[in-house]
Amino acid sequence: MAGNGLRVVPSGRISSGTVSLINCLGGLCSRRATRRSPLSSAPAYIQLMSNPFVAVVLGLLLATGLLFVSRASFKRIQPDAAMEGMVIAAISLFGRLVVMTGALWAYKRFIPSGFKPFALSLAGGFLVLYGVELVRYAGVLKRRPHVGARQ
Repeated sequence: MAGNGLRVVPSGRISSGTVSLINCLGGLCSRRATRRSPLSSAPAYIQLMSNPFVAVVLGLLLATGLLFVSRASFKRIQPDAAMEGMVIAAISLFGRLVVMTGALWAYKRFIPSGFKPFALSLAGGFLVLYGVELVRYAGVLKRRPHVGARQ
């Protein structure tokens, strides 16, 4: 039997290719073939981006970049040109949505092993940073005089 560690030796009736196939199916394939990574033929940058740490860092960097785009677009809203500012902010909103969806699609399509860390860090990073910005602009953490001190 080929499955219990015995090697099949070619006889006159069986070709050597058939014997190789039987040995491989019996678990006697070469170590190089069994230890080969599924990404070993992929380019180096794909292997790098499939690393969970790198995927998290890339997701956070993209989230930070999208946050800065958001800040820049909302700074364009001025009282004297409110309609133009709102149009720019709306276009920026849809642009960020397209960029985020495209980045998630590309990661899922080309680097599926790093998709979960990338997606979680991209969405989580954007939401956390956006929440920090909302608290900052809302003035929740500003020191204000106590109501009794005003009198």
